Amino acid sequence: MKLFNSLVLVVVSLLFVCNVVESQTYQTIQFNPKVDCSNTCDYFDASNWLGGVVPQSSNQKALITLQSTSRPQKVSVSNDLVVGAIDINNAYIALNANLKTNVLTVNNSQLVAVGDIYIGSGGFFYSDLMLSANVVYNAETSTFENSIISLDTATNLVTGAESSFTNCQIHSANDVQTITNAPVIILSGPTNNMNGVTIVSSSTIHLFVQGDASFYQSSVYLVDVFVQGTLVVAEESNMQTSGNVTVLGSMWVEDISTFEATTNSLLVDSNSTVTVIFNNLVSTSGVTFSLTEIYLTVFNQSQVLGELSATSCSYLDIFNSTFQNLILQGYTSTAVYQTLSSVNNIEALNASSPIYFEYQGYNNLDGSSASSDYYLGVILLNSSVLELSGVNTIQGDSSSISLFENATLSMNNIALTVPIIMSAYNGSTITATNGEITSSILLQEANVVLGGIQITGDVYLTNCNVTSSDNVFIRGNYMANTDSQWNINYPYDLPTNSQSSIITVTGQFVGSLSLGLVSSNGTPSGIPTVVANTPYYILSSSESIPSFGYTFSTPSVTTLTPHFEVVYQYYTYYLTVTFKNN
Repeated sequence: MKLFNSLVLVVVSLLFVCNVVESQTYQTIQFNPKVDCSNTCDYFDASNWLGGVVPQSSNQKALITLQSTSRPQKVSVSNDLVVGAIDINNAYIALNANLKTNVLTVNNSQLVAVGDIYIGSGGFFYSDLMLSANVVYNAETSTFENSIISLDTATNLVTGAESSFTNCQIHSANDVQTITNAPVIILSGPTNNMNGVTIVSSSTIHLFVQGDASFYQSSVYLVDVFVQGTLVVAEESNMQTSGNVTVLGSMWVEDISTFEATTNSLLVDSNSTVTVIFNNLVSTSGVTFSLTEIYLTVFNQSQVLGELSATSCSYLDIFNSTFQNLILQGYTSTAVYQTLSSVNNIEALNASSPIYFEYQGYNNLDGSSASSDYYLGVILLNSSVLELSGVNTIQGDSSSISLFENATLSMNNIALTVPIIMSAYNGSTITATNGEITSSILLQEANVVLGGIQITGDVYLTNCNVTSSDNVFIRGNYMANTDSQWNINYPYDLPTNSQSSIITVTGQFVGSLSLGLVSSNGTPSGIPTVVANTPYYILSSSESIPSFGYTFSTPSVTTLTPHFEVVYQYYTYYLTVTFKNN
């Protein structure tokens, strides 16, 4: 905020030069150019005007051209003034009252006002750089209606407490094509409304807003945008930017409006990077929100219910936000950092370069569909949590979901496709219940919870602890080292049908199992009962099953003694357990 205030003070201190094209003929009354106004002249003193008449009617033009001296030439306007046109040259005008005019020209001069400036319907406001940069400033309100505003090189338009632009066209004169001397609009008041405003696409204008700004039924093309308060883009408005964007307050994009941020290499210094920062973005459904070739985009406490498209963007930082549909594409590697956020759908259907997702804190992803020709990775950082649900397809030969130390991947009601899920650090947890996973799973020193899940792919475990409470189907191999353990905590009646084994592995099974019977309702009555001398089917495999490494972990629930046995029936190997009297 200090930086912004300093910028405003610097800009206000500059000079502003205007060149106005008048749309009608006025009676021109000239201020006496020989009068020395170094000690301040009174505008309403008739002796200061040639002919002794003070211009103060709508059909008159006040022409003030003072001598260029070493001392500033000052003219004070102490009462409300209505004049058709006012042309100021080589003067410092202190406007201590309200001004209403149709044409305002300020050449090599400074206009400082504590009253209101109103440029009437059909008025024109033009400014050109002559000897220095230019400033138009007023401290109260500015109202522009049906006006054309042309800002030339290094020109600055600064409004005061409130500003209103209605059915106006704003453009940069002479097609300024460099960012260093582009015009700047500074709205320093608390509320600033743009209704039916057009800032043409060939313009290179910066916008700085100290308060709030609202755009309704407007189409604006800007370079840098800085808004200290709230920014509203509504009623089918279109805002396009080609430089840095920062909104410190809330930003609302609604009513079928669009926002597009694109890096323009002609306008941005090749040594700099473009950033877009939204502190509280709210985008309603039906809104198109797009980013193109943006280096860094930050979303904080945002809710995007429409579609957000990012093309060839380097970094997206999403914090404490909700996204309905995130589309990633382009030829530039993209890293998405997500913290404490929820994304309903991610698509990366046309990405030709790596896309990386890194999660911190608690996050949710529901139903993504993502692919990349080369690489698309989902990475969980230390102590992070990612909940996956719905249909998630992560394609690309080198794509993966990777868990780092103390990270948690929770999958429920899932249909996940990814080449590999892996963990190589202590303390990671994977929970997969109710659904299907198509992936190779390679885990080390992880806790795994399975239930009601079908896995298509091989499972390799090193020093892992597996817990399941429902049936698990693995269409592939299950390979675990001797320090890994699969604990079955079964709350249902044990299956007596070979086709209903608790665990089914179509490939090879190598590992140890521990079977336990637990209550389904938290009371002893909910513990499954077993019948003596009845074989129960625990594991089935098309490959041979080891005959050792099986234990019963809840001996207190029955007086019978479990006996594990591997049997071969109908071209399938089964691990059974039979409870017998001692």
